[in-house]
Amino acid sequence: MGVAASQELAREDLPRLKPYAGLFVSLGGKYHLPPALLAAIASRESRGGSALSAEGWGDNHNGFGLMQVDKNSHPPQGGPYSLAHLEQATRILKASVDEVTRKHSGWAAEQQLRGGVAAYNVGVSNVRTIAGMDRGTTGDDYSGDVWARAQFLAPDFGGGKGAATTAALPPATGSAPPAAAASGGASSTGAKAKSLPVVKDLQLWLVRHGYMTEAEMKTGPGVLGPRTRAAVARFLEAHADAPGGDAAPAAPAEPVSGDGSQVLDEGFSLNTQDPILRKLATGKLSTGANHSCVRTTLNNMKRLEVGHIPAATGSDPNNSRGAMVQLLANGYWTSLPLAGSHARKIVSPYGTVSAYVIPTSTYAKVAKKGWIPSGAIIFQTKHGWDYGEGPYGNDMGIVRDGGRVTFNYASMPPIIYREHTKEVVLVVPRSALVRKARS
Repeated sequence: MGVAASQELAREDLPRLKPYAGLFVSLGGKYHLPPALLAAIASRESRGGSALSAEGWGDNHNGFGLMQVDKNSHPPQGGPYSLAHLEQATRILKASVDEVTRKHSGWAAEQQLRGGVAAYNVGVSNVRTIAGMDRGTTGDDYSGDVWARAQFLAPDFGGGKGAATTAALPPATGSAPPAAAASGGASSTGAKAKSLPVVKDLQLWLVRHGYMTEAEMKTGPGVLGPRTRAAVARFLEAHADAPGGDAAPAAPAEPVSGDGSQVLDEGFSLNTQDPILRKLATGKLSTGANHSCVRTTLNNMKRLEVGHIPAATGSDPNNSRGAMVQLLANGYWTSLPLAGSHARKIVSPYGTVSAYVIPTSTYAKVAKKGWIPSGAIIFQTKHGWDYGEGPYGNDMGIVRDGGRVTFNYASMPPIIYREHTKEVVLVVPRSALVRKARS
């Protein structure tokens, strides 16, 4: 595969990769790897997640998650799009780079890094020479393809295109590999790295939520230096035990009236400018056949190109519950912790998840005020979450007009079964929900 073809694939994957930008930058800083390189591996391995099954598997069920951790070598951790998964994959890559560096201490740093990428695919023992770096890798082009993608992705993620390097061009790529993030934001030649908007957004978020100070940010705004990496480490340590999976640092807009911030649990805030949530809140919805709430909602999500949605729900007779469990299990979605909600386990033939469950009376009051975030996926139950006798009495839809409307197979009232509805669960993209700093 040539450079142009690799970069065209990266261009196609960019919208799917951007929701993980904060994580790639955070983990790149923590493990001293270029964030664009992590994004490029996610592009190569899973096309930004689009090549995965609903459960997050690829490679004939041998590779798991966005960066395809090989289950035969490493027991997968976390959901397929979670912080736990991405950090596990980053640790594996870092270990590969370190081992290649030890074995080939005479190679230039850039070639050692490239060798680590090849080893991520085919193992360290198979990385023997610079000229034969990709021999035996998937397609015999793995590291070269990843380099080309990383260079295209660098303006959005950092660490590559435009970075200075004194190394010879890798023969398999025709272009220089991305330079690793250096302490203080320096390139391999000592020149100061270009400031990156995504890093500055991350710093602003860290300041806003108490992980670093404005004074620390001013020493290098937009540069992933030691102070920013230390702040990211504090975030990762604080939120590794977030309910339902790992929280992801985002750069949310300040809360505005009607965005749900009035009624979220005090430990959380919501980024209503999250691109996936915005699609669900503002995109055109099509009606479906009567009582086809799950099929119509999933079709609307697919039509809006939301991604990471169940392919089927028929294995659970309560198919709205089956859809909810699959969404929460894949790591890309999370339940919304409204004040007054409580976490409980929900069991389906598709697995067991933890979700924040909202009493109907609480939801109805909040929806009446228009404070429910538009674009949230809503699940309602008349019989309770343990009911598995069939689909009737359970519902799935998309919240509109601040909760005053539920769009399931058509535009409906906020509470479908009115006084008979027992509980509600709201599901949003994980990238939209931000867990605040602990005091």
